[in-house]
Parts: sequence; C-alpha cells; structure tokens
Amino acid sequence: MLVRMRYSVLSLMVIGVLVACNTTPTPITTPLVPQPTQGGNPLPIPTSSGPGVAYPEATAMVAEAYPIPADVKAPVDAPKPEAGKAAISGLLYSYNKSLLVSTRDIYLAPAAAGVPNPLDVPVAGAVTSKSDEEGVFGLNQIPPGQYYLMVHAPNNTWVVARTSANDQKPKVIELAADQSLPLGILAVLWP
Repeated sequence: MLVRMRYSVLSLMVIGVLVACNTTPTPITTPLVPQPTQGGNPLPIPTSSGPGVAYPEATAMVAEAYPIPADVKAPVDAPKPEAGKAAISGLLYSYNKSLLVSTRDIYLAPAAAGVPNPLDVPVAGAVTSKSDEEGVFGLNQIPPGQYYLMVHAPNNTWVVARTSANDQKPKVIELAADQSLPLGILAVLWP
C-alpha cells in the first residue's frame, strides 16, 4: 500500500511538471524601466530605454556630492627652475572624500610609458616631493617631457592625479625647458 501511494504521488508530480512545461508564458507588453523608490533612488535613472541605454557618469555624481570648497585655493606660482629644467606646483584635493591630500609622497611618472600601475614605486632618479599640511606641492628640476603625477595613497598604492573629478583620464603634465607651471587644483580619487 505504501509503495503504491509513493508511486501515485510521484506520478502526480511528473504530470504537474509536464503540464507546467506545456503552458505558454504571458509576454511582458510594457518595457521594464527602473523607477525610483519611495525614499529616492541613489542610483542613476537611464535617460532612455532599450539598447544603448545612456546613464550619467558616476564621477559626475561624486563631484556634485563633494564640491571643492570656495576657500581652497591653489598656489598661483611655481618654483623657478634651473636652466633647461621645469617646475610645477599645485594643490591635491580628494573629491570623493572631500579633503585636502596632505603630507603624501608624490612623484612624476613619464607619460610615454603609459599610466603607471598603482603598485609601482618611483624608479631611481624620479622627481619626487611631498605635499604639505594644506595639500600644496611643488616639484623642481624636472627634465622637459610629459608626465603623470602619482600620489602615495593610504593603502600603500599610488593614485594618479586628474584635472577634475569629472575627468576620466589622468592629467598629462607637459613641460618645456625653463617652464614654471602652476597646475591649480588636481583631483585625486582617494581610497
């Protein structure tokens, strides 16, 4: 009797699965578009639907959340370089943490080699310095060329400076002989 009962239950289950597989699903007639929640949606809402949906850039949202305060001013002068060399100055600001990037080691990495790996360390002979308590830095005696400014981050990696929070590409600093270049405020994505 028990064996027959198990066989009956198993048969009913198989029949239920077969019936479910033979039904045609109801198609969705309205397009699925993300909607904000009652409390507001922290994620961007697409500006269109369908293939190639356009979303706003994530860094633009970060920049609006943490704008550079009006009282933060970059140096207007750079050091005077030695003959045939260049000099730069600027201020490092973390747009994602809303803070000045102070007392951090910095170095110039040649741009010809491509954007440096965050785990790379300055090579022997690299032009190095340190930002002061207010995030201001100056580098002098730089050979002419193109460079990326690398900043030593708290997690023992190096981050590359950018022109602004909205800039997806690292700032390429192009220097000529005898040039003294104030870079202004450089944005740093701080870990």
